[in-house]
Amino acid sequence: VYLVLRVEGLKPGVYTGNPLARVEEEGDWPRRGKLLTQQDLGQDCVFLVSIEAREVLFESSEDYFAAHVEAGVFGQLLYLEAELV
Repeated sequence: VYLVLRVEGLKPGVYTGNPLARVEEEGDWPRRGKLLTQQDLGQDCVFLVSIEAREVLFESSEDYFAAHVEAGVFGQLLYLEAELV
């Protein structure tokens, strides 16, 4: 799930999937971004990425931990790619 705030060629809103499809259009997106992240960064960023996982998919606490590590690595890769631009 992607919350797009300021991306050239995309209108602000919530997107999902590949290719991207906008699923929610109306709203005060900078305010929602701040609420989601509980930081000012959420209203000032270009986009937010949310990785959803259901607890029932994890067989152990190690699986749960591994999912968080994977999400962190993914977020870091997005950051590094953005810095290259």
